[in-house]
Amino acid sequence: MQRVRIGAIGLSLGLLLAACGQAVSSDSGVPASVGPSVAKRPGVSGLQRVYASPRLASGRPLTVFVGGQFCPFCAAMRWPFVKALGRFGTFSGLGRMQSRAGTDGFASIDTYDFARAHYTSDLLTVHLV
Repeated sequence: MQRVRIGAIGLSLGLLLAACGQAVSSDSGVPASVGPSVAKRPGVSGLQRVYASPRLASGRPLTVFVGGQFCPFCAAMRWPFVKALGRFGTFSGLGRMQSRAGTDGFASIDTYDFARAHYTSDLLTVHLV
């Protein structure tokens, strides 16, 4: 359960960084050996390849969700996460909960509770943290 919370926090941080702007810019000190720029379209810049191949766990692509149970932004991200992964496997132990109300007038959000959740799939490995 602790591992699930830590993974959810890590993924959420990555998603929040990506949502807040350019997570990795070409002048951020990332070595040129990391790989060529992934973005080729006008208006999209600074994206860099991190790994030459997908990260695998048990021979399957690894997917990590990191989020805080209290966080209304993380709560909003759980809905599409569950919907998308439901196409490739099965969740069990999903609970229902409400996030804490956010700042700037954000209300609490009905969402999924990952505290006791497990995911099984022949195609993906998922870590809920």
